[in-house]
Amino acid sequence: MDNTTHRTKRVFLLFTLPLIWLASVAYAVDTSPSFRVLKQWTIPNGGFGRILVLNKPKPTEQQLRSLGDDLQHLTRGDRNAYVAIYDDEKAARHRDAAISERLTKSETKQHDRHYLGLYVRNANTGHNEFQIYPKGFDGPNIIQNY
Repeated sequence: MDNTTHRTKRVFLLFTLPLIWLASVAYAVDTSPSFRVLKQWTIPNGGFGRILVLNKPKPTEQQLRSLGDDLQHLTRGDRNAYVAIYDDEKAARHRDAAISERLTKSETKQHDRHYLGLYVRNANTGHNEFQIYPKGFDGPNIIQNY
């Protein structure tokens, strides 16, 4: 092997291996966040409603999109799915009171700040979307259709 070929291989490895490492780190960072089911109920027409609390606060938009993909996959056998996503347990526990408007102003702010998304699927109508609120319910709304 001549010096030029050897030098080319060395340069290739010096630039390629760090890029491969960076890509693997970026993938690990942008995977969907882990969660726990705070509450679950049966939907009479088939399927489940769930309230999820993420194990890590303030996920990125990409992590939330990835979570939506995971939820679509996890609920694929359910006729219907209704999944509310929070990054704070206290806010998640206030969901029912927030819907019925029984929270104080400060509790409503706290609830809305930590309400990050709603995945809804109805097999009867074909409706299948994830509404993402990366900065909380009062922030921008991103709709991811499936």
